[in-house]
Amino acid sequence: MPRLRTIWAKTWNRECEKVFTKLAVRKLLNIKSRDTINDHCLYFGYEAPFGEEQVEQLFLMNLWLRAGYGAKHGRSNFLRLKRLGKLDSEFQKLGISVEEELKKLRERIANGDHINCRTS
Repeated sequence: MPRLRTIWAKTWNRECEKVFTKLAVRKLLNIKSRDTINDHCLYFGYEAPFGEEQVEQLFLMNLWLRAGYGAKHGRSNFLRLKRLGKLDSEFQKLGISVEEELKKLRERIANGDHINCRTS
């Protein structure tokens, strides 16, 4: 059985703004693969460390990808819908409340769920 080790996912304040490492974002969004978070970041053009607004955008993309499968639920379609301003209506069609989900994410950030995570 592999030994468990503690990984410290860092957050720090930069000019009164909370910023997150890639590891912290992966823990917040429950993404297991480094490749997945790297692909999300490539589509947005983000580089670590991330601000809270960037974390929310990554969260919405992850939520969109998990909501369905196929070409309709791809990264490129997510960005197209976001650009056209139709993303909220598409989430509503799927029965997902974006404000509710973002509220849960903000609570997880406030509780520090991404700090001192245990992995194998």
